[in-house]
Amino acid sequence: MHKNRFRAPMMLMMDTGMITEEGALEAAVKDIAEHGFDAVCMEFRNCILSESDPLGRNAMERVCAAAEANGIDAVKTIPAQMTDCMRKDPTIRRRISKACHARVTDGYFRADLPAAKGKAVKIIKAFFTDGAVKDVTNQINCRFELDAQPYMQGLYQEDGTLLIYVEFETDEIDYAYEGIKTCVERHISLYDGLTLSGFALDEFGAGTKLEHVYHTGEWFLNRFYKEFGYSFQDVIYKMDAPAPGAAKVRHDYYYLTYLLTYEFQKTVRDSFERQFGKEIFIGFHNTWWGEGNSGDLWAGNIGYFGLTKALSGGFVDAQYDAQRTMLSMTLLSESLAKYSDTGIAYNMCWDRFPTHEKMDYYHRYLAMRNVRWIGHGYGRTGIFGPGYPHHSTWEDTKICTMRERKMQAFYNGAVSKPKAAFLYLWEGLSYFNDSSIHFHRLGMKALLEKVQLAGIELDVICRLDEDTAGYDVLFLSWPAMLPQGMMEKVEQLAEMGKQIIFLGTPVFCDTAGNDLSKRFETLTGCKAGERIAYAQDYEYAANDLWFTKHKIPMQMFPLAPKSAETVAEINGTVCGVKKGSVSFYSFEAALTETFDSILGMLKINQNPFVKDGVLSKLAYGDGFEIFCLCGIWSKKITGTFPFKGHEFQVDKADFVGIKVYDSGAVTIAAPANCTVFVDGEKITPNIIV
Repeated sequence: MHKNRFRAPMMLMMDTGMITEEGALEAAVKDIAEHGFDAVCMEFRNCILSESDPLGRNAMERVCAAAEANGIDAVKTIPAQMTDCMRKDPTIRRRISKACHARVTDGYFRADLPAAKGKAVKIIKAFFTDGAVKDVTNQINCRFELDAQPYMQGLYQEDGTLLIYVEFETDEIDYAYEGIKTCVERHISLYDGLTLSGFALDEFGAGTKLEHVYHTGEWFLNRFYKEFGYSFQDVIYKMDAPAPGAAKVRHDYYYLTYLLTYEFQKTVRDSFERQFGKEIFIGFHNTWWGEGNSGDLWAGNIGYFGLTKALSGGFVDAQYDAQRTMLSMTLLSESLAKYSDTGIAYNMCWDRFPTHEKMDYYHRYLAMRNVRWIGHGYGRTGIFGPGYPHHSTWEDTKICTMRERKMQAFYNGAVSKPKAAFLYLWEGLSYFNDSSIHFHRLGMKALLEKVQLAGIELDVICRLDEDTAGYDVLFLSWPAMLPQGMMEKVEQLAEMGKQIIFLGTPVFCDTAGNDLSKRFETLTGCKAGERIAYAQDYEYAANDLWFTKHKIPMQMFPLAPKSAETVAEINGTVCGVKKGSVSFYSFEAALTETFDSILGMLKINQNPFVKDGVLSKLAYGDGFEIFCLCGIWSKKITGTFPFKGHEFQVDKADFVGIKVYDSGAVTIAAPANCTVFVDGEKITPNIIV
């Protein structure tokens, strides 16, 4: 095992042909090492073989030996579905349920079965919904017809509407299974004797990954009752019900799926560390539902900060397709890294059609932010990537890895110390649980990009504690449901005069179901009405919402100011107010021009050099400060600015890193053809990037 490495792996997609072709794996590892990657991550993909097959085992041994021969590490992707466990115990199979509406006429009903992944097996619950909802599961007589167009038909004594939850059996694992630790240890034993320096769980989540589909297997239901003291199946209809009275059920459900994701990842980590030691790489990202979609709520991995505790850094996924996704997810990775054991940030960025221009710009940007790249992917990836080495940008990766490695040494542990923070509140998404929640992610990504373009340092945080006192500005987006005790902390910050900006929704309740609406009215000086459609233009990136091709209307809440002043108005409807240091914009303001005025009123400083077409980062190390700049796309950096007692002049550079020690000494990291003057004296960059 090679300790203290840069350790940013390239994923090696081992298909059947690569494994059976003599020398192919060895050549691939050598090629990956020669392009600057110091680790290779093995994954069986498009392959009839696996870890448990002799040929699959031999393939892993060959890769490990080749990695050792080329002086790099070997990492293994752990498959989330352990099919051998399901063969030994069929009860481990995940069961999910989806609602079906059936109309009873003359005591008879017929309805098509809802579409869901798996085989329909039974009715888990049935409710009569005309008037007060009542459980009629034991009062209906129903059977399935599983022909080309599956449907159900049956009898019920009263005409009206039935809400029937049909259960499906899947070929996936129920991660609430009490014997999951044994399954993990059995699987990890397949790697006995290999020289591995880490593992990855790629795009893993214990949720269903499907909208309005819910776990109802025996293991999950037992765990739910143990955690919360009531039966989930008895209130499952509340998952799709209007928010009041249902929000706590939804929070409890999604919290459990997130908890199961964490427990599985931590179980794998503990087992792996016992076998291979603690100095290992543990990835990948949990932001897997596209590179920026609130569907992570359904997938059981929306609690990114908690999940980071099971990983060896802050991990995200992003695509070169959109600058907003790249900039926002990269900043998120840095924030997640501050909650991790190592403080290291990773971005597994890629797209299906990378270009030289994308590789140049985005990897200069990653180097400027001191974020490591996980390459994706080497081999016959099909639609999932460019398929290195058979792509014109493969040679570009040498420059990318070299630049990022040198900037890692340049930063030498320096981190940003922003005065502004974005409070990430996944709990609020479960209040509504409808398509509108995707505006939380769209708005968050827009905000994280726009503060960077404005030269404002910002942390994404997940809690309010003693460290929060260091922030002068706090954004709270989608605060519909706050964690217990957080409202008191927000009120205390407001009393201290901190600048607090609520975005998207009012505060309605906390995760225990306690009503907070009156306290929010007092804090903001306004009363919120029922939500309506936002009636003006706003930014909408449809490609960020993978689950639909249709535009989802953005919503807002009409506000009635009581003791607040109006700061935003749409067609005569108040949608933004300010009371003291507290502002409330009842729509995703970051997706509109309104955000420009919000940035203008922030009581915090911008970075020393703010100019259109230039991104920057300010970081603090032990006895030094760093200021880095990166030109957007082909934009060159030209200008003069002060930094820590010196005046710097940069001429036509696309990348510049400046380190000033407390002693006054200066170090420059820049391309060889870059011209930098310090206090009027021309400096030759001593690090070539």
